[in-house]
Formats: sequence, structure tokens, C-alpha cells
Amino acid sequence: MPMDKTIEQSMTGLETILKKQLDLHEQLLAMMDHKHEALRTGQARQLVEACQLENEKVQEISELEKHRLEIVARMTLHFHPEAAEPMRMSQLIDCLPEPASQRLTLMRSQLRHRMELVKEKASVSRRATESLMRHVHGLVHSIGVISTGVSTYASNGTRPHEAVAVSTFVTTA
Repeated sequence: MPMDKTIEQSMTGLETILKKQLDLHEQLLAMMDHKHEALRTGQARQLVEACQLENEKVQEISELEKHRLEIVARMTLHFHPEAAEPMRMSQLIDCLPEPASQRLTLMRSQLRHRMELVKEKASVSRRATESLMRHVHGLVHSIGVISTGVSTYASNGTRPHEAVAVSTFVTTA
């Protein structure tokens, strides 16, 4: 039985979006490697640039996801006009003929894998950033103690006024 023209267009649109999302996730993974390297080597400017580029890719992925959801919603209404909410991709794929269903299943699987890799790399970067921030905070605290001679905190958790008045000292050797 021939497919409805709008469903064919929707399937083509869905495939195009999934391909673009795959490409963007690959680019995002590369940027995350670059960001991690900049973080590891302490290159602040490159870290900022990498974060900006990463954010742009995430925004592009978000826009594509909106379009993907619109297509899935339209296709859901075609297959199940009484549906209260859009079908999941796996459910939608089950309604599609071969070979389109196989292509979409493969692309969906690849995208999920890339998304897991992105999540993993983001977690590594987050932990590295948190570790670096704890280290820097410790350095700042140590410098404050050395320069003021005061290493105590008031009952409300802040440093006493005397500790805030930093004395000057030469840090060159």
C-alpha cells in the first residue's frame, strides 16, 4: 500500500533532522575534548571560546529537537488521530514501513549512543571543573591566611573584619 505523501515528507524530514543531530553531537564531542584540554592545560581564553562554541551547538541541537518533536506529533496524529500525546520514536518507527523504519531505528540508536557519550564527557568536565575550583578556593584561602595572619571564621561563617583587611607582602622570589 503506498504511503501518504505527507508521511513520506515527514519521514524524510525526520531522517534529515536525525542526521543533523548526529553531526552536531559529533561536533559537540570534539568541542568537549577541546574544552577538556583547555581546562587541563589552564588556557582560560581557549576554555571560554570552547564553552561559547559548545553552547552554540547545544542551541542548534535544541532547535532541531523542537522540529523533530513537531514532526513526531504530526505523524502521531496521522497514525492515531485520537492520541492525547505524541508517540515515542520507537512506537512511531513500529508504524513505518521498511526500509525507512530500519534507517530510523539505526539513526535513533546512533544518536542515543552519541548523547550518552556527550553526557559522560560533560560529567568528566564538570568533575574536573569542580576539582579545579576547590583547588583555587584553597589557594585563595591560604593566601588570605598568609597575608592577614588570621585563619579563623566568625560564628556566622564569614571571616572576621580583621581578616578582610589584607596586609601587603611581596610574593616574588
